[in-house]
Order: sequence, then C-alpha cells, then structure tokens
Amino acid sequence: MIFRKIVRFKYDKCVYDMFISNNNKRFFLQVDQNGNYNYLSIEKLIELDSLFISDGNIMNATKNKIFNFSPKAFISDILVTVSLATILSGCAGKENVIPSNNTVRTIQTDIAFEVEDQENPLELTYYNQSDQLKYKYVYDSDYANIVFDYDSVSPEMLVEVVNSNSKISQKYKSLLIEFISMITKTYPNADLRIFYENLKSLEVVECESKRDLALHTLAIDSYACYVRTENKIYVANDYEYQKGTWEYQVIMHEFGHALRTLWQERDGYKVKMQVEDPVVKQVSLAEALNSLFVVKAFDYDERDIAYQFQSNYYGTILECIDNYDLTDYVNHSLGYFAQKLDEYTGYVNYATTIFELVDVQYNDYHSDLIEIDPEEYKPIYDYVCDIYFSKYISGDMSYDDALKVVDDLVEKLLYDVPEDYHINKDYFYEYFRRYCEKNALFSMTR
Repeated sequence: MIFRKIVRFKYDKCVYDMFISNNNKRFFLQVDQNGNYNYLSIEKLIELDSLFISDGNIMNATKNKIFNFSPKAFISDILVTVSLATILSGCAGKENVIPSNNTVRTIQTDIAFEVEDQENPLELTYYNQSDQLKYKYVYDSDYANIVFDYDSVSPEMLVEVVNSNSKISQKYKSLLIEFISMITKTYPNADLRIFYENLKSLEVVECESKRDLALHTLAIDSYACYVRTENKIYVANDYEYQKGTWEYQVIMHEFGHALRTLWQERDGYKVKMQVEDPVVKQVSLAEALNSLFVVKAFDYDERDIAYQFQSNYYGTILECIDNYDLTDYVNHSLGYFAQKLDEYTGYVNYATTIFELVDVQYNDYHSDLIEIDPEEYKPIYDYVCDIYFSKYISGDMSYDDALKVVDDLVEKLLYDVPEDYHINKDYFYEYFRRYCEKNALFSMTR
C-alpha cells in the first residue's frame, strides 16, 4: 500500500505526520525528537482524524463518521518505532515512492509497514449493490438506471412536481421554479433524475425562529439547511431571499444539494445516490463545487460565495482545465473530478492529495488545537500555479503582461480570505520566476 505524506503538525505538545494511502485513507504517525516514527493506538488515530473533519452543517446536520483502519497499522500494546529516513517523505508529486526492497520491519514484531514500488491510478467506484442486504448505492449518473426506470426528465416535469408538492409553500415553490429555470438553461446536459425524485417528497420547513433553525443547522448564522437523510430544507420564516442577497445564494445552494444526493427506500431497497464516493468524500470539496455550480447559473456577477476559501481554489482550477465542467459535478462523483484532474495534469493519483491538503488548511484556520507551519501548504500553490500559468502564460507575451497573470491569480485565490490563513503572496511570484526559468521564458526577466 502506498502512503503519501500530506502535512506535519503539532497537537497537544506532540508532532505528527499525516499520510493518505493510495485509496485515500488517512493515517498518522508520531514523530519523536530524533526524527523517528511511532505507531499510534487506534484511540489516538481516531482523535487525530477528528481534528481534520470538515463539518458540512449546511448540507447535512447528521454526522456519521466510519473509521476503517488496516490491521497492519496497529500493534496492540506495542509501540513500534521506525526510522524517518526509511519511510515516505515529501509531498512533491509523482516520484515520491519507496522501492519495495525498503519495506520497513521492526525487531519487536513481524508486522510490516509496506510501501509498493509504484503508484496506481485512482480507481473509481460507480455503484455498490446487494440483493441480500437490500441496498443500492450509486455514485455516477451513468449507472442511475440501477435505481430509475426512466432515462431523463424535462424542465416541465420538474415544475409540475414542485407545484403538486403540498409540503412546499407558494413562496418556496416560486424560488424552486426560478432555480429550475436557471439550471436547466445553464446546464442542459445535467442529469436531473435525482432532483426530480427529491422534489416529489421535498419538505421546506419554515422555522419560527433563528433558534429553531440553529437546532437543525448546528450554526447560529445559517440561513438554510438541507438535511439529505430527511429530504428537508430548514429555513427561517422571516427571510425574503431576494436576488442579489447572501440569503438568496444560500437557499439556491441548498436547492443545489437536492440535485446530487438521494437517500430513500425504493422497492424494498435502501437507496443512496450522492456525489461523495467511497474514495473521495471531502464534504468541503462537495460544498465548494455545489456553490460554484449554483452561482454560475445566476444572471449577475457573484464573487462572494459559500465556502469562499475552497471555492477560490477550485473555481480557479475549473477555469483552466478543459476536460471537466460543472455539469460533471451533477453527473459524476468527486472521484471523477480527481480522475479528470490527474488526467489533465499528468500526475498519478495526486489530486486527492491536494483535496486533503486544502481541507487541512481550512481546518488549520478554524481550529485552535493544531499548529501547522504555513510552508506546508506550498504544494497547493505549486499545483494551482502550474495549471494557471500553463493556460495563461505564453512565450509570445511580454514579461509585464505575464506578471499581470500572477497578480490576477493572487487576487482570485485570496479574494475575501482572512489574513490569518497566512498565505505568503510572495511565493506565487517566486514560483513564477522558477516557471519562467524552467520553460525558458522571458530571458530578460528582472
């Protein structure tokens, strides 16, 4: 199994390294003063993992976290120490793997911490089904016929089912019909069958007070909350949701979740259809892509966006790549997004590393429990810079024009991002200089 280092951090006076495996599972090792690694108890691993869970309060107030750990990683009642030099190092890309003859063993036990000699491309799961256990889990619309006996829905069908739903007041029916008009015009190829099924039973619960709303959102400053396990949207009854306001974006954002997440019983089966798949399931990534998906459908410019920090990163990436667009967000899983990024950049199973590191940076800002050197986030900047510069910088432009590209990138990434994220703006210009040297651009750079 391959492990790639993501980040080093301090927690409770100790130093740890976080890794992810080639199937995107987190793993932690403690680093002692001599630079050696110590294996951890399962209790400590669960504790550390909980530090990096991004809450998806707007999307889903129900928190169910399942932990799956490899037996090779834990040795009951034995503290195993291995050399820092003989295990993984770095987060710099495709070549950071350990030859198979460097398998680590200890004198205390026969259990090995093994690293393969090459990485494998990300393998996606499209569906899981059990007739014996009576469940159907689908992560890609290409396999939706496992659940549905029809191939498509029209905008008229969506409007009709909204109007016939007695659980939605006229105020929210009007908003939903406006949402349907926006997305069907912007994304004519989006598969809307999940949305259609949700609209049949969707309930908009108008809470009497912000306190009642907060009980469902788990956040005192939320304007709405979609709980997918209930297929309900909780709102405060005194919000108007006027176009151009933050409240309007939020309610449209919640409608957006109903396009790509379905939890229900059908024909005796437990059915789950959602954008998060068994391999890539970062809630904040799904939230950011949903925000970008919804805002793109507005007929006015909108830069303030839910999950601003993550949306700045992923919106910039989406602007540059040509093999994925936001219709794919509805039709496919997060793993598909990772796969298309790897295909575009030429890396092998590396997009998942960036997703995880973005999540860590977000949690670092919001947590007082962990301490991380800002230098640890440079792989994100390298990744985004390379994609952005490859699209917008060419040898036939002037140096000053190329420098303006860097200015634009920095402005996009840092828009409405608090300074406490400690993002070093100068690093992007340093990367630009290295990029020019690597690609023999602007020999007269200054």
